[in-house]
Amino acid sequence: MFVECPRTFVRGLRPEFSMFVSLIALILAQPPAAPAFTTVTATETKSGPWKPLDKAALANLVSIRRAGPLPAWPRTAGVILVNGDRVPGEFLLGDDTAVFLQSKWNAKGLRVPLPAIRVLWIAAPPATAPEFPDRYSWLDADRKTDVVLLRNGDTVAGDIVAFTSNGQLRIKKTSDGSTATLEPGAMAAVAFNPALGAVRKVKGPIAHLVLADGTRLAVANPTADATTVKGAALFGTAIEVPVRDLVSLDVLQGKATPLAELKPKVERVEPFNDLAWPWQANRTVKHRPIQLQNKLGISTFDRGLGTHPKTTLTYALDGKYRAFTATVGLDAATGRRGQAAVTILVDGKLQPIPELSTLAAGNEPVAVRVDLTKANELTLVVDFGPKGDVQADVNWADAMLIGP
Repeated sequence: MFVECPRTFVRGLRPEFSMFVSLIALILAQPPAAPAFTTVTATETKSGPWKPLDKAALANLVSIRRAGPLPAWPRTAGVILVNGDRVPGEFLLGDDTAVFLQSKWNAKGLRVPLPAIRVLWIAAPPATAPEFPDRYSWLDADRKTDVVLLRNGDTVAGDIVAFTSNGQLRIKKTSDGSTATLEPGAMAAVAFNPALGAVRKVKGPIAHLVLADGTRLAVANPTADATTVKGAALFGTAIEVPVRDLVSLDVLQGKATPLAELKPKVERVEPFNDLAWPWQANRTVKHRPIQLQNKLGISTFDRGLGTHPKTTLTYALDGKYRAFTATVGLDAATGRRGQAAVTILVDGKLQPIPELSTLAAGNEPVAVRVDLTKANELTLVVDFGPKGDVQADVNWADAMLIGP
């Protein structure tokens, strides 16, 4: 931006005002400051401007986060993928192999193969819809068919034949074997047969991207220059994302292993007044997204553990890891008035983290890093606070084991 004040205007002002106007013009003429990112590697955490990425940089990288909260999952039209990723976008058209979406960050349109899609929302989900497809009331967990949710609330089950170039959907109905043609304006969502879902498995680091519009997308063979992150989505389509839209880049299949991917060696959940809330992987105990609130706002995390008093989880490490990291706090939605006592033990030895012993609503989430050098066991304990188990849902956001 360039701002020029007419010389006659400045000369006509009193000296002190003339100097003030010139100073404002100089400030406005400066380029905006580069956004700050926090970079976490296996050995250190540091902040600074965005830097290009190559294979060598990815080898030791855990995550890169822009300052500020992580956006909520999109509640708009778009797709939920088989691997849990989410891409908001307007449904344009499809064929017998894929659908095409128009997204904010990809003006060319995005091709998504049908086997990679769990649910296509043609209309925005209603406010009452659960965030996880396995909680949708209109879907049977053990179904072996595709299901179309109509905007009037009815459903049509069957085998999808194809989408047409004008957005219609042809489906062979399970009820009578006939083929129906559904107009895009009549459809709210399409859930694909889970038995046919597939995501390509790749070797090497994967960049899991979080964008400003809520997009969650895993990208293989990632690279980045000063302005663009490039790679291939796990469904094969080439991806280019402007850095200006990037909020977070987490490296999977690298130095960090999400704790949610591991089965505990020992797990114990004790009830309160005969009511128990089993721990959950990558969601809260109430089957909501993992959310924590700090002074900057509410962040929505894609990985972690959801727990509730009293829960004890012990993981076998076999001396393979350098550290355990997580951000721990009461859930932003269902922990607003609660309190819990949280402890972490390594090979039975209590780790001194005082902030966890009185985890209370209104407190900042606690960032923990625990040394695991040569450790054989990690134990996480969530115990009752003074208020029992009321509003005491504890989230372990981004719970990770860091390798050597």
